[in-house]
Amino acid sequence: MTKRLMLLEENQIAFHAEDGTIFNSVKDYTRQLAEMIGLGSDTELPQAGIRNILDINCGFGSFGAHLLSLKIMAVCIAAYEATGSQVQLSLERGLPAMIGNFISRQLPYPSLSYDMVHCAQCGIMWDEKNGMFLVEVDRVLKPGGYFVLTSPTSRPQGSSREKKRIMANPIEGLTQQLCWTLLAQQDETFIWQKTADIDCYASRCEPFPTYPRTYDMLHAYGLISHLSSERCSMVDLFLEMDRILRPEGWVILSDTIGAIEMARMLAAQVRWDARIIDLQNGSDQRLLVCQKPFVKK
Repeated sequence: MTKRLMLLEENQIAFHAEDGTIFNSVKDYTRQLAEMIGLGSDTELPQAGIRNILDINCGFGSFGAHLLSLKIMAVCIAAYEATGSQVQLSLERGLPAMIGNFISRQLPYPSLSYDMVHCAQCGIMWDEKNGMFLVEVDRVLKPGGYFVLTSPTSRPQGSSREKKRIMANPIEGLTQQLCWTLLAQQDETFIWQKTADIDCYASRCEPFPTYPRTYDMLHAYGLISHLSSERCSMVDLFLEMDRILRPEGWVILSDTIGAIEMARMLAAQVRWDARIIDLQNGSDQRLLVCQKPFVKK
């Protein structure tokens, strides 16, 4: 595969696609994306806040190579391939790339990492598994960021309007649940924008955007009593706190008696050492002081 795509032309390596492309050139494609976002040209993408892009199943790396000339960093992520490799091609072009299976596990990036997520004929059925792939895109996408989806050219026969309806309908409801806005659609390319409205995330349970074992102490006042998200349970909360807390780190929770008693049971489930402190002020407020052991028994 690599030998067929990499050709020596006048002492330079040239990369060619053999299966045809949707656009005559990647420059035409990026210019169209910029215009759909409301920009004059693709050179304005960095000024619009687009500085890093996650390119899913990046093909021959031509999109990322052109973006690099615009001072935009595109990271390619693609699954392992026994014969040929999208990741190998990107690396040979001097582009950042890594092997990763988007559809089988959470991506190895912190939340809110990218200004744009790009999928051009990437082969992912976005409406499968109740939209969990779109939820993962939403996790790594910054507020105000863009999700670009360009569908394959081999779509059902019919008018252009019918093709758009067939492609957009399966994920239309899912993007609405994520509070995304369909910013533009042209030919077989769709661009959604993730809202920056914090109210859209009040009923969703997402990991805190940081690395594991980051903090020495976590403190919360009244959090347990006010945890009203339908999708985020108390167990989710404690597991996430345990993830970001360093060994021998501390958790201090201040809340009502009932909430603190519930929290103590959950602390025992994650194998923290915990004790309740009565504030001795006549109120129903209590403190729960927990420590994560260095080695869990």
